[in-house]
Amino acid sequence: MYETEYLVWSLILTLNNKGKRMNDKYLRSLAKSLSYRICGTIVTSTLVFLFTEKWFLSLTVGAAEFFLKIVFFYIHERVWCMVKWGKGYP
Repeated sequence: MYETEYLVWSLILTLNNKGKRMNDKYLRSLAKSLSYRICGTIVTSTLVFLFTEKWFLSLTVGAAEFFLKIVFFYIHERVWCMVKWGKGYP
């Protein structure tokens, strides 16, 4: 029963009001990338500062890491949107 109920709800949640499957929009992927990177950059900059006690170095590393990783995460997210495996519908 649980598996059937899960599949039904998964299908309902992946369909929009016109009966078409919904995919994440590009803007949503970008917003997720930004929020994820802000959190990651804060952690990275803090760790660099704790190890080096140099503000300029920690902010420079954080800025470089922010821009490089956000590009790679966005590409990663868009590739995974094309993968059908694990989405709960055929």
